[in-house]
Amino acid sequence: MQVAAKAAHEFWLKCGRWINHARADYLEALVANVLNRPGAALDHVDRALSLIAANGGAPVDETFLHLARAHALRLAGDDDASASELALSDDDALGWDDDGLVSWYAEERARTTPDSAPIADDEEPD
Repeated sequence: MQVAAKAAHEFWLKCGRWINHARADYLEALVANVLNRPGAALDHVDRALSLIAANGGAPVDETFLHLARAHALRLAGDDDASASELALSDDDALGWDDDGLVSWYAEERARTTPDSAPIADDEEPD
């Protein structure tokens, strides 16, 4: 997994745009989390978020990066910081108007933070 993620990142650097570079860092962060390397995951998340910020933002990508950060922080044993990141990513995801995207986020969230309460929208239905 790690070799494939690094190879993908290397090739996106050659032919992709800045968003592809950020998404390659996201992929490497996911792999680092699976390998229980939260420090490496946090490095990739921070690099991706910095790149996105420097290029005007990418809200959906940022939300998934915050979720990856929450996972890494939980793996590192920083439960308070993990909960804060999870709350941030939940707030972002609940603001989306695409039900498919929200479902994708909820599935990813359940996979990466299975011990957390399910995502819940506290607002009254329309």
